[in-house]
Amino acid sequence: MTLIDDHSRFCLGAKLHPFAPKKEQIISLLEEAIEKYGRPESILTDNGALFSSVRGGTSTFSRWCQTEGIKHIRARVFHPETCGKVERLHGTIIREMERLGLKYCNSDLSYYRSYYNFSRPHQSLNLLTPGERFMNHPYVSLVPKSVTHVY
Repeated sequence: MTLIDDHSRFCLGAKLHPFAPKKEQIISLLEEAIEKYGRPESILTDNGALFSSVRGGTSTFSRWCQTEGIKHIRARVFHPETCGKVERLHGTIIREMERLGLKYCNSDLSYYRSYYNFSRPHQSLNLLTPGERFMNHPYVSLVPKSVTHVY
């Protein structure tokens, strides 16, 4: 489960779950991101069961968004490219965590998220890092470039 900023591709949050995440886990991750980075104007999701109502009413997630003053936008049905940035991030995480020898656990995912946000230039951002675009200024690392792992 990942949260990204559409403009900067900054990964606001990520958690691994052995099974599909429950609505409480999604809302908890969103609340952590809101506390740390601020409230978004809108949230784009796919049409998974957690984000849409089976009986045509309003889903629990949509009601939570309304309570928080956030517009909930659902992707068009049968148009996975609508959520393409998130899907691309998932592929990048899997490919690069394997390349870096990281395990699929939340501690390594947290390490990778930091690397992705602040050290990895992004081609679609003219080689800025997502952190530079998100914060609108260059990121200055206090860790020497020769350090490969920080624990």
